[in-house]
Amino acid sequence: MKHLLLLLLLLAEAPALAQSTETLQVRLDSLKGVHALLQSRLSETEAQIASIQKEIDRRVFQEASTGGISVTIRKDVDIVERPRSGPVVKRLSEGMQVVVTDVDGSYLRVGHEGQFGWISDLWVHQTEDLKKYREMKIAMRVAEPDEHELALLAKITELKKSGRPVLITEAYTTGPNSADGVGYWIEFLLANNKPIKYIRSTVRPYNSVGDLRSSRIGGYSTHSLEVVGPWDPDYGHSGISTDVAWYNAQISCIEITRLELEYADGSKHIFVNDLPKILGDGVSNDCSYTP
Repeated sequence: MKHLLLLLLLLAEAPALAQSTETLQVRLDSLKGVHALLQSRLSETEAQIASIQKEIDRRVFQEASTGGISVTIRKDVDIVERPRSGPVVKRLSEGMQVVVTDVDGSYLRVGHEGQFGWISDLWVHQTEDLKKYREMKIAMRVAEPDEHELALLAKITELKKSGRPVLITEAYTTGPNSADGVGYWIEFLLANNKPIKYIRSTVRPYNSVGDLRSSRIGGYSTHSLEVVGPWDPDYGHSGISTDVAWYNAQISCIEITRLELEYADGSKHIFVNDLPKILGDGVSNDCSYTP
């Protein structure tokens, strides 16, 4: 009797159940249609993004081959005839727009009003176009390396074999400026196996007869500097600098007392007692005076 009543109940509800199933199927078909439409529009959007990126890459490649990338100067700086050294070509002011026409490690050849010279990339605002320009220049040189690139690669390989991630190639003071402000520049060659996040240095200032000097404003001698990367593996030439570290026109020489590399994985290389092992040719790191 119970089974008969249940059967009669099911028969009575069957039309409603069928209608509900049909409604659900219609909704499911509708959702499938919406999904297909969204998927189609997503594919179109991705294709448009890829097309735009391709055009950007084409323009950057064209500029890398024939022209340059426009960048903005971060601070007042002198451009010089050669990467890292040479006579001053022109003084550039903060906010100036210049055109980058070549890359040598961390140095940029820039032009302004028909005059061209080299500066460290620390003195310009970093942009995505500049990053792409650098990558394109590197790719072009890898395809056809010149003698300079081959020599740089050989030096990096030599450093790696000796277990040295860095080689200091220059260290000197800059200035004084009109307010007796003196800065300094430390240049190095990086042969790092992994990305570097920070480079930190500590230096002491001396005058031309080897006496330790101090800043007339603040009274300190030791100066520390931290520069933020990143520096990718086997970065090559780079450097750290500051326009003004002390206010004392007598300062003409620096001795590096500590250099620290902090990697992206949190590990560090710290050079203090073993600083002589990472000094390049012609870098004495000694300000003593011998009559």
